Amino acid sequence: MAGTVGRVEDLLGNIHLDQSDVLNNDADTALRGVLKTGEDELRLLSDGDVDHQLLLRLVFKDKAKLAAIAIEALARPPAAGEYQMCSF
Repeated sequence: MAGTVGRVEDLLGNIHLDQSDVLNNDADTALRGVLKTGEDELRLLSDGDVDHQLLLRLVFKDKAKLAAIAIEALARPPAAGEYQMCSF
């Protein structure tokens, strides 16, 4: 499925949700909700009892070329250090 350059798209239809997962998330939040655009109330939070790093593994149905990923934080955690994002 070809996308349009510069356009924000919902990734949900292009991802194998049963093969994708997230580690260290709070039990009340889920990966599925944050993959949709325009949903202000959906959040993915880290579990306060474990490492605060959220590790996302997304498995695409077909080859995908991502030009950008937008991540928005609601607030800076109290004991926050440096923010870093890595993709593999």
